[in-house]
Amino acid sequence: MRHAIEDVSAFLDGNYCQVWAVDRRTGEYQYLPDGKADDYRAEAKRHWKCPVPDCTGPINTRGKSRRAHFYHLNTVDHAAESEAHLAAKAMLFGWARSVVPGGCEVHEELTIKDRDQAIHRRPDVAITDGQRTVALEVEYKNFQPESWRAKQANYDQVGIVCSWLLGHTQVTRVHDSVASDGATEVKVSKLGKVIGAAGHHVLVINPTDQLVGTLAGDRDFTSRLTATSPTAWLWIHRLDDCQLDPSQGLITPGTQRIDTAIEERRRAAEAARRRQEDETKRRAESETRDAEYAARRAEFIRRKQKEQDEAWLASTLHATCLERWGRVPDVLTARMRNPGAAFASEAHWHAVVYEALLHDSTKPFRLTDVERVIRQTGLPLNPDTKQRFRSLMQFFEHLAHAGLLRIDRSKGIVLTPASHNIGAKPQRRRTQDVTEQAATTAPPVIPTIPRLSQTPGPEPPTEAATRWTVSAERLRLISRFNRVPEFVAWRALTEEEFAFIDATPEHWHAIIYLNFIDGRPHGHLFSIDDIVAELAKRTIDASSPLARAAIRGYLRNLTQRRFLVQAFEDTFTLASDF
Repeated sequence: MRHAIEDVSAFLDGNYCQVWAVDRRTGEYQYLPDGKADDYRAEAKRHWKCPVPDCTGPINTRGKSRRAHFYHLNTVDHAAESEAHLAAKAMLFGWARSVVPGGCEVHEELTIKDRDQAIHRRPDVAITDGQRTVALEVEYKNFQPESWRAKQANYDQVGIVCSWLLGHTQVTRVHDSVASDGATEVKVSKLGKVIGAAGHHVLVINPTDQLVGTLAGDRDFTSRLTATSPTAWLWIHRLDDCQLDPSQGLITPGTQRIDTAIEERRRAAEAARRRQEDETKRRAESETRDAEYAARRAEFIRRKQKEQDEAWLASTLHATCLERWGRVPDVLTARMRNPGAAFASEAHWHAVVYEALLHDSTKPFRLTDVERVIRQTGLPLNPDTKQRFRSLMQFFEHLAHAGLLRIDRSKGIVLTPASHNIGAKPQRRRTQDVTEQAATTAPPVIPTIPRLSQTPGPEPPTEAATRWTVSAERLRLISRFNRVPEFVAWRALTEEEFAFIDATPEHWHAIIYLNFIDGRPHGHLFSIDDIVAELAKRTIDASSPLARAAIRGYLRNLTQRRFLVQAFEDTFTLASDF
């Protein structure tokens, strides 16, 4: 796209030189190349004439100090604008005849009529194949925008593709120099801006050197000229480098670049629109899944709480509380902010701890003793140690506030029951009596809490358990290890958390091991997204946040076993020593 300042100056030169003539014998247009004035002089004087109609005066050639051109031997009254327009028509006519395929015809000022549409037009050059017509229009005069709109509307009505070429005198240079990248900034007539605003390419023609220019709205030639463009950018082409297309008209390298940029933007916008639609759809699907997950989780928690409450009401410990106090004391039924020490009714594990370690006892105990007695009753402890600790300490602080317990944090956490039980008033005791009793009394034995008398029988296997029992993954593990390995059978989370993956833990553990670890080379990378996708192939939905958390917990367990190394967030790789 580089132009020398001389090339631009020559293209936009308002001093027109007549370089086209007509052969009297054939009516063909003849072009005078620069530097060939002497070679063409005899032929021009004998057989050629001026292309202006009705001009019969003899012509000659010259060109020593200027570009080679024709001149009249007699004085004539020709407007330079009219000569330039005729020369541009001659240039386009000859070029079109040289590029159209067989079967096409090229005409000058072909009359186009349509009585139904009241159309009567004569384009400067028309190319037709009998069914389609392409028009080439040259405008050197000050053609009014309203007239142009009417003419273009007529062409649109009859389906004619028209390329508009402004005469080179309709464009002026903004600066006296050319930019370093070869771009040339120019001013354009109002007609040119109107043509560009209507969605057409704006071309410029100079018949002297058989050049055509393309006007763009930016220096990179990525947009058409618009009505609001203060200036335009010019790119000059040889006419032989252009093409003729039945659906687009005259195509230049500049129009091709503009159309390519517009098409790329259209495709990018379309791709962005599709991505937005996909994102909206994905977000809607995710919200639906989250809502379904929340509903399933709420139902699961409700069912579990009901089961836990029923187990508490049916327990012998609940009956003991009713027999002893007539009701379950408020200090045991009070709801804590962090109730998750055990997966049981709060009142249930509260009563277990009180009955085993506080009732009729003054022996100090620690948190490990608390966890042991809860475990002995068959109530499942929360595997989250932090949550379990917070829940226990909140309950013990509640008991301390009720005067039933003292908490000593000087050497770890030591819990000492008060000297009285629930419902009894504290008794003042002499220090000597307490010392003597401690010396003569054997250490208290933690009482055994009776289990439920209505212990249900074993539940039938679930559908997920049945799928695991007959699965190909289980058979592969047994074939290789003669059993299901401990690192596959491992369970660190609770039934509540596992319930949101529609498979037994052993089953999806085995899928992860066999598809992402077993037989894979050192350094093999995979992510939780890959695992979710692999499980989905087996119709196992693990897309919920809690399901992904369960997968993450298992992968971290494998990391502790030195099977894996965590490479990035939610991305793991095989350990080198595996």
